[in-house]
Amino acid sequence: MIDLCLFVEVCWVWLWIRTKSAERALLYMAAILTSMYVALHLTPWFVRTFIQTGAAFSWLLREISLNTHAVGWMQHIVPPVPTSGVDASTYSRWLSLQVLHTLVTILMAWAVFMVFVAADSLAEAVWDEPEHVQYVVGERMFRNLAGMFAGLWIAATTLSLLVTLDWIQPFQPVAEHAIRSLSYQGLDMILRAIPGLRVMIS
Repeated sequence: MIDLCLFVEVCWVWLWIRTKSAERALLYMAAILTSMYVALHLTPWFVRTFIQTGAAFSWLLREISLNTHAVGWMQHIVPPVPTSGVDASTYSRWLSLQVLHTLVTILMAWAVFMVFVAADSLAEAVWDEPEHVQYVVGERMFRNLAGMFAGLWIAATTLSLLVTLDWIQPFQPVAEHAIRSLSYQGLDMILRAIPGLRVMIS
């Protein structure tokens, strides 16, 4: 079921972006990379300022599962567990922060990307732009590749989000399906085969 949902997600994003012009498809690719960059740098401040002292974090501390361990390619994303001088309370707080950082990073990246999409759609509706009639060699292939890249990126972040939920007890059944999915196993095999890519995301 998870694999089917991810496949539909990839196809929908691909079909949506491939209808854009080559310039807009390039902008969407740039927006994806920019959104992840912004999210990675804003998340620590956002968590520290708005979440770490709130009720949501207190709930997460109560529901965090200390018996869950990273499997597959998530082992290269989750930081190593502190081993010296750490009691159960400190470890629970540390693990909660790592899980929270991952979830907020993904959600913030989606939010930044959707702001770009909304701004682009508004600009497209307000300003009458000439029809895209000039043909560029390889444009169709580029639009297809851009759409596929965007679809795979969104699907990969969705999968990461679902797998990260395995550390939160109420959501473990959902995460279990994601971990057992063919998509997760396939991505793990790809990352094992390409060490450089594994190092880049860790």
